[in-house]
Amino acid sequence: LSGAALSTMTSEEVATFSTDEVAAITAKVVSALSTDFIAALSTDQLGALGAKQLAALTSDQMSALTTEQVAALGTDQIAALSAKQLAVLSTDQIGALTTDQIAAFGAKQIAALTSDQVEALSSEQAEALTATQIAALSGAALSTMTSDEIATFSTDEVAAITAKVVSTLTTDFIAALSSDQLGALDAKQLAALTSAQVEALNTDQIAALGTDQIVVLTAKQLAALSTEQIGALTTDQVAALGVKQVAALTSDQVEALDSDQVAALTATQIAALNGTALSTMTSDEVATFSTDEVAAISAKVLSALSTDFIAALSSDQLGALDAKQVAALTSTQVEALGTDQIAAFGTDQIVALTTKQLAVLTTGQIGALTTDQVAALGVKQIAALSSSQVEALDSDQVEALTATQIAALSAAAIGVMASDEIATFSADEIAAINVKALSGLSTDHIGALDSDQVQAFTTQQVQAFNNAQLEAVLAAYAAF
Repeated sequence: LSGAALSTMTSEEVATFSTDEVAAITAKVVSALSTDFIAALSTDQLGALGAKQLAALTSDQMSALTTEQVAALGTDQIAALSAKQLAVLSTDQIGALTTDQIAAFGAKQIAALTSDQVEALSSEQAEALTATQIAALSGAALSTMTSDEIATFSTDEVAAITAKVVSTLTTDFIAALSSDQLGALDAKQLAALTSAQVEALNTDQIAALGTDQIVVLTAKQLAALSTEQIGALTTDQVAALGVKQVAALTSDQVEALDSDQVAALTATQIAALNGTALSTMTSDEVATFSTDEVAAISAKVLSALSTDFIAALSSDQLGALDAKQVAALTSTQVEALGTDQIAAFGTDQIVALTTKQLAVLTTGQIGALTTDQVAALGVKQIAALSSSQVEALDSDQVEALTATQIAALSAAAIGVMASDEIATFSADEIAAINVKALSGLSTDHIGALDSDQVQAFTTQQVQAFNNAQLEAVLAAYAAF
C-alpha cells in the first residue's frame, strides 16, 4: 500500500497492525504517511520501526509524535534520528526523553539541539549527559541550564567544555560552578574566561582555584578582579602569582591585600610592584617585608614611595637599602625618616647620601647621627652642612670629626660651634682648619684652647688672623 492509501485508515484500524506489519512498511512509504497515522501508532508499533524507517520521518511527522511515543523510542532508534529531525522536537517532546535516550545521543545530535531544547532538559536529563555530549553543546545552549542542572556535571564533564565554548558561557553559568568543578578547568579554559566571567566568580570560587590555575590568569583577567576577590586569595595563590601578574595589579587591588597576603609576597614579586601600589600598604603590612624583599625594591620605585611607607621601615629594613637605593631617596622621604631610622643607617649608607639629601636633614636628625656616622661623612658632605646643622652637633659628634672633615668646614660652621666643642679638636685638627674658615674662630674659641692646640696653629693660619684673634692667641700664650 502507498502512504496515501495507508493514511486513509482510522486510528482503530491502525491499532490492528501487528509490529511485523508496521515493520514491513518501506521507508519511502513511511515518509508519505499522514501525521494522524503516525500519531496513531502505539509505542510497540513505533518501536518496530527500523533505523531507515525512522530516518525517513519528516519534520511534520516528528512534530506529530506524542510525548509517550517519544519516550518509547529505543536507544538504537534515538541514535538513528538526524539533526534535522531533532531540531523540530518541541520542548515537551525533549522533556519526555528518558535518561537512557539522552545518553544515547551522538555528539552531532547533541550539537544540533537548540538552546530552547537544552533549556527544556530536566536535572535528571542533564545529569545523564556524558562528557562527550557536553563538549558538543554550544555556550548558548549550556547557558540555558539552571544551577541545579549545572550542579549535576562531573568534573570530567566540566573539563570537556572547550575553551572556545567556555568564553561564551553566561556569568550565571560561571557563578553556578562549584569549587570542584571550577578546579577542573585547565589552563586554556581559564585563559579563555572573559573579564565579565572573572568578575562573576564569587570569593569561594576564587579561593578554590589551584596555584596552577592562578598562574595562567592574564593581566587583563587579574585587572577585572574586585578588591573582595583579591582579598579572598589564599597566601599560596598570592605566592604563585608571576611577575607580570603582580605588576598588573592596580593600586586598589594591592591595597586590598591583608598582612598575611603581603607576607606571602616574594622578593621577586615585590620588585614588580610600582611605588604607588606599594605605598597603599599599611605599616603592619610593610613590617612583614624581609630585608631581602626591601632590598629588591628598585631605586626608581623607591623614589616613588610615600613618606608613610618610608617612615614605616624598621631599622633592619632600612639597613637593607644599598647605596643606589639610599641615593634615590627624595628630599621629602629623607625628611620623613625618624631619628631612630637615621641612627640605624650603616656608615656605607651614610656616605651614599647626596649633598642635597644632607641639606634637608633637620637638626633633630643631625643630632641623631652616631659618632661613627659623623666620622664617615665625606668632605663634600661636610662642606654641604648648613650652620644650623653643624650647630646641632653635640660635643661627642664634633669630637668624632677628622682633620680632613674639619678642613672642609666653612667659617660659618666653625663660628656656630661652642667653645667646649672647639676644645675637643686635636692639634692636627686645629692645624687643619682652612685659612678661609679662620674668620669663624672667635676669641672665646681661642681662649678655650690648651697650649698644644694654640701651638698647633700654622704660620699661614697666624698670618690670616685678625687683630682680635692675634691678641687672643698672645693672651693664650701668656697664660701658659
